[in-house]
This record gives sequence, structure tokens and C-alpha cells, in this order.
Amino acid sequence: MKIQRQIIKTSFDGTRCYVHARGLILPTGFGLITMQKLELSGCDVFYGIEMMTSTDKGKSFSKPTLCRNLTRRYEENGNKAR
Repeated sequence: MKIQRQIIKTSFDGTRCYVHARGLILPTGFGLITMQKLELSGCDVFYGIEMMTSTDKGKSFSKPTLCRNLTRRYEENGNKAR
């Protein structure tokens, strides 16, 4: 097995970045990376989990998309759940 390091996405804009990245490549060539957007604002603010996929063994990945089931939850009154 050969492991090669590659930068797939950079996005630090001075206040937000991606953290907690986890990835996999299956023998079929399908790849998946999950990550979470972080806002640095005095108190760390974490957003929902996003993912990028690959069908060519990780040579290229899709743009990040929000995982709808792994996003922020809201209470019945509309407030964000803590």
C-alpha cells in the first residue's frame, strides 16, 4: 500500500475553517471525507457535518455538501439546540 499526502480543500478565511476531517477510500474506488466547519469567534462555534465524495480512488472530490441528518438541531420554539 502506498499512502500519499494531498491537500484536497483549504478554506481558512480568518474566521472560519474546516476541522475534524475523516476519510476513507474503498477498494471499489469510492471515497468519502467528512468534516465540520468551525467559526473562531471567541467561543468556538461548530456547524453541521459536511462531506465530499470521490468515485476515482481519491484523485478528485466533490464540493463539500451538508449532511442533512448531521446538522444543527432546532427546538420547537425555533431556538438552536445546545
